[in-house]
Amino acid sequence: MPYSDHPVFDPPNDSQLVWRYMDFPKLMWIIQKEKLHFHRADDFSDPFEGTTPKALKQLRDKSLREAQSEIDSEEVDLLKQWSKGVKNFRKSMFLNCWHANDTESAAMWDLYGNEDKSIAIVSTIERMKDAFKETEETVYIGDLFYVDFYSDLHDIDRESEAKIARVINRTENPNAFQQILFKRQEFSHEHEVRAVISDMSNMGDEEENSKLYFNISIDINKLIEGIYIAPDTPSWFSQVVGNAVNESDLDLTANDVHPSRLDEDPWY
Repeated sequence: MPYSDHPVFDPPNDSQLVWRYMDFPKLMWIIQKEKLHFHRADDFSDPFEGTTPKALKQLRDKSLREAQSEIDSEEVDLLKQWSKGVKNFRKSMFLNCWHANDTESAAMWDLYGNEDKSIAIVSTIERMKDAFKETEETVYIGDLFYVDFYSDLHDIDRESEAKIARVINRTENPNAFQQILFKRQEFSHEHEVRAVISDMSNMGDEEENSKLYFNISIDINKLIEGIYIAPDTPSWFSQVVGNAVNESDLDLTANDVHPSRLDEDPWY
C-alpha cells in the first residue's frame, strides 16, 4: 500500500519544503537502489524516541485506572499491560526523518552533515506522498510535536499541554501511534517531519528475530526536487555530485545541484 492518511498523523501542507541531510555515499545508495532507509524507533540514539511525556502518561494512567475499576478484576493490570505495550510498540515503528524548513539550515549541516563533503536532498510533502504511491508498505507522514517530557500533569506548560491535547483528541481512545509524534522540546530545532512504517509482527520479545530496518522502494524522480551542497565545500566535490546526477537515471541534471546559499558573499 502507498502513503495513507491516519487520524493521528497530520502532515504539513503539501507545498512545505523538507530536507534530508546526508553524506555523498548515502545519496548514491538512494539513487542506485531507489530506496529509503526506515530505522526502528527503539534503536535511535535518543533513548526517549517513541516514548511518552510524563504528563501524558499520568493522564493515560488515570484513564486506565478508571477502566480497571469498571472491570473489577485483580487478574488484569491495565497499567502494566499498556506500559509494556508502549515499550514493545517502539519495536514495530520504523522511521525516516526529514527537516521541514523553507531554507537550508546551518544547524542541520553541522548536525547531520559529514564535515564539508555533505549534501541535502530537498523535496516537498506532496512529492513524498507521490514517491510512496507504488510501495508495498503503508507509509504515514506526520509533523512532530516538541513538548515538555519531564513535568507532571499539573506543572506542564500550557503550550505543551495544548500540543498533547491536539494529538490525543484526534482519536477517541488511547492510541499507541500518538507516542511516535512526540519528542522532547530540547530537540525543537530539528523541525522534524517523519515518514513512518508499522510492522506489528516485530513486537515480540525474541530480539534475534526482530527487524532493525526496512529499505523501502520509492519513485526517486518524484521524491527529489533538487540537491544542495554543504557550505565550505571545494568546487571539485560539487562537480563530482553533478556528474553523478548526470550519469544516473534521475530526471535531474547538474543544474539541479545547487551550492549552499551560506557560501554567498555578504553585501556592504
